[in-house]
Amino acid sequence: MRIVTGMHRSGTSFVCQCLSSLGAEFGDPALLFPADKWNQAGYFENVELIDIDNKLILGKSAKIDNWLNAPEDLFGRAINSFKSMKWKYFLFPGKRAIMQRSRQFEAEMKRLAQVYAGTYVKDPRFCLTLGAWDAVGAVESVVFSFRNPGAVAGSIRRREGLPRWFGHKYWLYHIQGFFADLPGDTPLYVVDFDAFFLAEQQDAAFARLRRFMGAPDGGAAEADLKSRLDLRLRTQADPVDDLPTREARVYAALVDLCERCGDAPVRMADHQDIRERIMRS
Repeated sequence: MRIVTGMHRSGTSFVCQCLSSLGAEFGDPALLFPADKWNQAGYFENVELIDIDNKLILGKSAKIDNWLNAPEDLFGRAINSFKSMKWKYFLFPGKRAIMQRSRQFEAEMKRLAQVYAGTYVKDPRFCLTLGAWDAVGAVESVVFSFRNPGAVAGSIRRREGLPRWFGHKYWLYHIQGFFADLPGDTPLYVVDFDAFFLAEQQDAAFARLRRFMGAPDGGAAEADLKSRLDLRLRTQADPVDDLPTREARVYAALVDLCERCGDAPVRMADHQDIRERIMRS
């Protein structure tokens, strides 16, 4: 499986829109999570994979119907969070529990790995479950999208009504969880979501995606990609100097890793200094 992941509210859906327009296959459209108020262009998340990831993180009682039928109002979402077991995220589930649960679903995970071999599959939860999927041989490569943690925390506050301090901690939990699991030899392509909204970086950001997918520069491909950029996705990001110290250090490490990545995937075995900066913060 060609994994697309990143912390929630970090542009993974937008990246998938771009990849899809450049020829990436995401499997049967009927199995993709439907669009809603918060993501009107669609999530590109496969229901079969979301169901497994939810169970790995939250336990086998987590029912996919609670995600498929989630209400849009804040009060309804709060009630649904309890029904869907999302409240367990406040406990920051650990890697050991996730790996232990994966044994119950090993046969199904192996089946899905075969079904979606060579297919792009997107889920922010892969930040927490990547190790379990790698254990069954499912991970071929990873596209990782990141965003200023201040913007992520603000987006979570608007959508879920949660305080910014939790958003910052939740961001760090996902970022460190991902890099703890990512094998050193797995091809990793890093995308800075914020770059698409900065005039001086936007053209280069789109060009990097085109070259990553082997598409020519300019022309219809460039116009199509830019047409997918919804400025409403951009929210005010905290200046790096105003971020909590740990989050600021990790964010700076991600920016450096993205610069090293350029137009082609990297392997973390060649960038252990970045991994250490992320994990020790």
